[in-house]
Parts: sequence; C-alpha cells; structure tokens
Amino acid sequence: MEAWKLKVSTQWDVLGPFPISAREQHFLSPSYPVDLSSPYQHEPNRTWFSSLADGGKVGWKSFNATQSGRLLVSHPHIRWKSLRAAEGWAAFQHHNVLRTTLEIIPPTKINQETRIPLLALSLQHVSFFALVPVQSNFTDTSFTPEWHPGNIYGLPRPPKHLIEPAGLASTTPTTYNLFVSGDYEIRLFGDPEAGSHQEPELDVNVSITLEPRQEQVTLDPALHVVCDFLEGWAFGTALGIGVLAVEGTWEVIKALQFSLALLQRQRLAPSQTRVVPITIKQLTAFHEPTLQLCITLVSSQDSSQATLTPRLDIRHWSGWEDVARYHAIQATYFLADTAAPYLAIPPLLPNHGPAKPPILALHGAGVDISDPFWAMSLPRQPHSWIICPIGRTSWGFDWHGPSASDAWGSLAALIRLLTTKDQWAEWKISDSSRVVIMGHSNGGQGTWYLASRYPDRVLAAIPAAAYIKSQQYVPLSFSRGSHFIDPASTAILAASLAPDDNDLFLSNVVSTSILAVHGGEDENVPTWHSRELVGLVKTLQSDANISMSSYISFIEEPGAPHWYPNVLNSPNVQTFLSAALEDESRPPAWANQLTLTVAIPSESGSFHGFTIRELEIPGRLARLHVSRSESLVTIRTTNVHTFSIDNSIQVDEFSIDGTTLPLPSASWVQRTEAGWRVLSHPPLIRPMGPISRILCSSSRLLIIIPSVDQHAQSIARRLAHSMLLNFRLDAEIITDMEALDKGKVYLGTGDLIVIGSNNKFGNHILHSGPGIVKIYPKEFIVHGKTFAESSLALVFLHPHPSSPDRLILFLCANGGNGLERAARLLLPIRTGVPLPEFLIIGGEADTWGVGGLRGGGFWSRTWSWNEAMAWID
Repeated sequence: MEAWKLKVSTQWDVLGPFPISAREQHFLSPSYPVDLSSPYQHEPNRTWFSSLADGGKVGWKSFNATQSGRLLVSHPHIRWKSLRAAEGWAAFQHHNVLRTTLEIIPPTKINQETRIPLLALSLQHVSFFALVPVQSNFTDTSFTPEWHPGNIYGLPRPPKHLIEPAGLASTTPTTYNLFVSGDYEIRLFGDPEAGSHQEPELDVNVSITLEPRQEQVTLDPALHVVCDFLEGWAFGTALGIGVLAVEGTWEVIKALQFSLALLQRQRLAPSQTRVVPITIKQLTAFHEPTLQLCITLVSSQDSSQATLTPRLDIRHWSGWEDVARYHAIQATYFLADTAAPYLAIPPLLPNHGPAKPPILALHGAGVDISDPFWAMSLPRQPHSWIICPIGRTSWGFDWHGPSASDAWGSLAALIRLLTTKDQWAEWKISDSSRVVIMGHSNGGQGTWYLASRYPDRVLAAIPAAAYIKSQQYVPLSFSRGSHFIDPASTAILAASLAPDDNDLFLSNVVSTSILAVHGGEDENVPTWHSRELVGLVKTLQSDANISMSSYISFIEEPGAPHWYPNVLNSPNVQTFLSAALEDESRPPAWANQLTLTVAIPSESGSFHGFTIRELEIPGRLARLHVSRSESLVTIRTTNVHTFSIDNSIQVDEFSIDGTTLPLPSASWVQRTEAGWRVLSHPPLIRPMGPISRILCSSSRLLIIIPSVDQHAQSIARRLAHSMLLNFRLDAEIITDMEALDKGKVYLGTGDLIVIGSNNKFGNHILHSGPGIVKIYPKEFIVHGKTFAESSLALVFLHPHPSSPDRLILFLCANGGNGLERAARLLLPIRTGVPLPEFLIIGGEADTWGVGGLRGGGFWSRTWSWNEAMAWID
C-alpha cells in the first residue's frame, strides 16, 4: 500500500535578533513580533524595530539547514562586541522567529482503511514551535496556534512528541508553516568568545517524521529505568518501562515476571508517553543478562487488550570490589510514584565501627550521570558513600524544589536499601547522619542552596564554580517587559523569585564548614560569584560573633577554567573532606546569635533546632533572630506565624518578641492576637510558595479537562509531555465528569491541574472553596473585580478539597488565545520565570512581556486576599 509522504524544506527564514531577558519568552508571544492571531501572509521585505541593530531595523534573512536537520543561526552584522562592552553577557540574550514549511502528501489511492498519520517532532534548543496551516489549504480564520514546548535544554532520551496536524487533507497535499521561537540563552549556549565564535550562534536540531498509526500502543525503550544487580540482587526497588499510546486511551493493568508488581494502574491518553512504575519484590537471586517482562494493557474504547514484552539488559556486579573498577553502581527508587535512578559510589572499605557520613555530589547543568566522567571525577573515600542524584533530569530545576527532593530522596533510598541484605550491613549509612554536599557549576549553586535551606542536615559543603542566583549570572538588563510593567507588579514578581536567591539565605550557614572552590579564569561562571558569596558569609559570621576563619575558606585556582579534572578531587579538597568526615560527631556549633531565614517553609529545614513552619504574610521572607544565654533564649521574629523548637534546646525560659514563655521540649509556637502561645499539637498549615510548588507533588499529577474540549485536551497532552521531558514527572489525564464521579476515578495523592473555564470539576471546587476567585465561560472574578476581555487568562493555586498539604493549579481564560498564554508559562516551568501564586495575563503580554500582566501576587496564609502581596489592575 502506498504510504503518506513528508517534505520538509531545508530553507529557513529568520527574523531577528530582538533583545529579551533570560526566560522572558514565556510571557512574550513565541512569534513576537509577528502576529499569528490572523491568517499569516509572509512579507519577506518587511522590517521590524530592534535596538540591537544599527539603524534599529531588522528583517527576514535566509538560512539553510543540513539534511540531518541542523540549523545554525547567527547575526554577524550586529555589533555584539560593542553591546557586550556596555551590557556584558546580557547583550547576548536575544530572540529570533524561525520559519520554514513542510508538506504532507497523501497516497494517490485512498480507501476506508487509509489512516491519517501523526507527526513526530523533535526540536532541540528551541523554546516553542507551532504548526500553522497555509491559508490556501485551510479556511478556518478562527484558528488558534498551539505552541508546543521544544527540548530547549537538549535533554537526552526525550519522550516522543506526537502531533495530529490540524486541517490535514486526505486527497490533496497540505502545506504548513512551522514557526519556531529560537532564543539564545547564555546558560545553554555559553559565552561565544569562550568557543570559536565572536558572535552568539543559535544551534538548532530539527527532526520531523511521519508516525503511521499501525501500532496503537508501543514501547519507548529510551525511557526505561533499570537498576544494577549486586551479587544477584537488585540494587534498587523500582523499574520504569516507557510506553507510548500512539492512538486511543489505554490503561496498564498488570506486569508479570520476576516477582514484579505494578505500583499502580496507569492510563495513557492518545499520543501520551508514560513510564510505567514497577516494584521489585525479589525473593531469589537473579543472574541472567536480560530480564523480560510482560505488560498487559486494555483499551478504554473497546476493552481490547494489548501485550508488550520489554527486554531489559541487566548489568551485574559480583561484589563491591567489582563495582570499584567502574567506580559507581546505578540504583533506583520511587520518587512521586516514578522510577528514579541515581549513582552510588561505595567506600573503599566497609565500616567496622560507626558508619561514616555520606556525601551528596550534585552535577552541573546538562551533565548526564550515566556518563562515567562525573563519577570518576569525584574523590572516592575510605568509609563514606558518595551519592550522585540526577536531580530529575540533567538540567532539572537547578537543584531547587523537585530536584532537591530527588537529592534527599536518593540519599534516603540508599540508606533503606543497605538495610535489606545482611551481607550489606558493613556498608550501611546511619539514618541520622548529617551529610557533606559538594557540587560543580549549577551543582555548586545547588550546594549553596541545600546547605542554606537545610542547615542542620549538612555537616559541610564544597561548592565549586557556583553562581549566586540567575539574575546575577545573566542580568535582566534587556527585559522588554521592564519598559511597561507597573512597579507593584515588579515587586511581586521579584518576590516570586526570592526563594531561589541563595544570597538571601546565607545567614543559615554561618556555622557550617564550607570550602568554596573556583577557577581564576572561569569562562562560564565569573569567579566573582564565589568571592561575593564567601564575603557575604564572613560578614554574617562577624555579625553573629563567629570567628571568620573557623568555618569558611576559599580556594581560587589561578588560571584555571570553569572545569578542570581535579576541581573536586584535589589535595586541598581531600584534606577538607577528611577533616569534616572524621569530625562528624561534633554537634553544630551554637553561635552567640543566629538568624534563620526562610521563604518557603515546606522547602526548608531547621537551624540549631529552630524551624519556621508558617509565614504571617506569604510572599515575604520570614526570619527568627535568636540569641542565647545559659538560662534564656531570646527570639525576635519577622513575618513568622508558627515555628517549632526541637528537644535539643535545653533552657529554662524563652522570650519571644518580649513575651516570656516556659516551653516544654519539642514545642510548636504560634502567634495569636493575644500574643504567642504553645500549641498542644502541630496545626494544619497550607503549602506556600510560587506556582512551581506544583512540581513538588508527592505523587503523579492529575490533569483534569472538560469532557468535550479539544483545545484543553491538547494543552493537557503538552503539559504531560513537558513534565515528563523536563522533570520525569508523571501525569495522568482525566475528564471533569470522571473526577466528579468519585466511585470511578481515584484522585490519587498528588497535586491537581484543572484546565478550562468550563471545567465542571473546577467549578465544583471553586464553589466550595474560599470564594476569592469565580470562573465563568467568558469572564472571571478575582477579589470582586470582573475581568471579561476575551484575551485575558488566569493562572492560580487553590487549596485541595481534601488534603491541606496538596494543591490545585487552575489554568483558565476567556478565549483560546488566552489559554495558550497561560499554558506557555508552564511549558515548562523553569527557574527564573516569575510565577507567584496567581497571575492575570492580558493580550498585551504578547508584545509587552510581563508588562502585559493585569494582576498577580500571593494569597494570604488562610487562602484569602493578601493586601500586602497582591495586586490587580
């Protein structure tokens, strides 16, 4: 039978460059400044304004891709050197619109069995892309471009991205414009002067193929997750099997073989890929080179069944000495119901006495831990394990939020695993042990992050080549939105980024042993970042009357670049490690004064036994200022509503904001109108923080869409794809009617995402909720103000109906273009994108960026209006 054919042009039209700040493309239209809200007519001779170009004008230019799909885009006519001299790296951040065409040709003979194919698209190093039918083939003038997330980080082993092209004819060829948002980011492409180029060059890879609908459900081996086996025993508890539903809705109902059990039934929406979680329950040793499974799925359409038989290659190790030759063993565990891998580097010798503290090693951005170089670059220790988490993916979330959860989760998983076999007892780790954290580049930044958010869990820290925060790594000088934004909105957006700013939380590490390392000629992260961080800690130590030389030191390697082989494996590093690991029994030194600083209580730990549990005003920082004498602890609070004190604090009295209280050990204390009071039990506290908190869901995400809404279904699939690609976070898609039928669908233990203003489940939740937001098909109301413009969208967090520690994220709009704007904020959620607890986005955002916001902010601690930290137009 004759097949469908695809022709993709290798000629690309490129419009740009236009100045933007890092991550600003999530607010601007991906086709900015081209307007795709009406039928597109290409104007090859038209020019647009750009302040990067001499004369202020740029137009379309032609570039050619290779047959393999690689496209290099640069603008040598731009005086980049002059711009850099004035604005530094920020001048290189820019946006391009890329356009090419593709043609889908049907077979010459069509019959009832001829099936329209899907498109499989893979676009690396781009932000977004959209297929727009050429108008001569497509007469729907109300067509709304659907923007799909590109693989902007070039992540390895991406899930397949399938699209059903709109308006595809079955009897004549159909031509489409492919529009791409090509955004040059320093963090992705680096400083051009450090390479072979004098100007920034966008390096894009495009692969587009037809996906016939011959198989309705199939395996995706690139997504399989497998642990190694040691002495015949699985070094992990989880397997993951990548499964793609090409067509139709399928549910995984069982997995057989080798004492395995399906963690939970899984449903796949059409064109969705999921990683099926399988629990390992091994009863006897297994030494075969491959493991074959049998997975059964059932169709939701006709109840037919399909069987998949994946074969997994198993890497075996005969013993610890065998592992030593490779340096690391791959382990697995379940994180949010998804199989998560990590590397574990065993110590050279077993522990015959007390177990030594472990080391968490955080890789840099884009580093694939399956590459042996990372494990080989770490200093293997006589008695301490080194755990190398993946951070969800090689980029993850910059070791914040969900990536931090993976770091701590990998450590906890190894501690549990080593207790499961008697023969592994000599290699165990104490479950109460503090840890040493080390990391390079983005992992160095992550080291500062974890050490300053969880100070009592950290014995020592070695941040190498670390940056302070994203806004100082690449300044936001060229932000387009800054020319239009209301100052009140500016403050709220800055507050939403504050939880990621390491410099704000350095008061928490004044008594932590830290060795900062940086190359003197670092071409990626300027050396001044580490100098500044060390200087800030020394200032804070002086304020707390701590000897500045006792806890922090700095090594600047003259002439060394960003990466050099012994950056984490030098004699100086080993000397510091040996001292820290041998002194693990030393309790954290109590300073005369300490200040605990917290932005998100649920993502922060204790400092010398004090823990901030709840903020008075969400969106602002909270601080506990503590001073101690022999019999009295004096506490001064800033923006704290609830805090706790563990039983390590043994004094007679506490003075809190001038009120003296006798406190029993392990107390919870809460502010009331009458003053502070001791609680008899921990209170219910809502999760606080920006919209990115949804990534910390304790289980799979549940995306709920209206029963008959193709656009909402498309957004749900794109969200699920983006969550899997960027965070290996699982999502299931169900309809609002299924969600309302509690006897039919289990809503799970994770967070929810509700899409669409006509979502019956969403309306039910809002009707029984705080009432601050009301949604109708063509308008919405926030804090009593009605927003009825067709271009408006609303994104907001809402309390879960049955669990106080879970969240619902709503995406609503008064029209299709508005819903696209809302979705782009989450495709994917990235660090550096300001996302407070609610945002109202206007159509002006397409050209004004954040200047097009009509409102935003944080709810109060009781989910009501927050006058101090919320704003509406």
